[in-house]
Amino acid sequence: MFYGGSFYFSLRHGFANIVRSDNYYLAAALLGLIPWAITHDPTFSVIIAVAIDLTASTMTIRKTWRKPASETPVLYGANVLRHILTLFSLQSYNIATTLHSIAMLATNTTMTSIIVLKKPRTIAGKNKP
Repeated sequence: MFYGGSFYFSLRHGFANIVRSDNYYLAAALLGLIPWAITHDPTFSVIIAVAIDLTASTMTIRKTWRKPASETPVLYGANVLRHILTLFSLQSYNIATTLHSIAMLATNTTMTSIIVLKKPRTIAGKNKP
């Protein structure tokens, strides 16, 4: 239900700042499902999806580096906790089950660190660009 609601609201309100590269990443992610459909083994598709996700997240990391106040640390911090719990709850460890959580741990920890630690430099009470 939560995912359905998120999907609905993203379609309804989430198209304000879509750039061409977003569409390329979406297309690449969808193409990443083809090896899974052909081989019936999710490992290669997981590797492709994680690589695409990590590449796409560089845009968000770059934006957050420039404007740390544009993101909230609670979301990314909660995702760090979520992926830690996910890794501890797995019954079998292999690339298909762990790679995504490990990559998201790295990405979300990076985002949280940037948001929390990168403070704007000020001179005499004014922000310096």
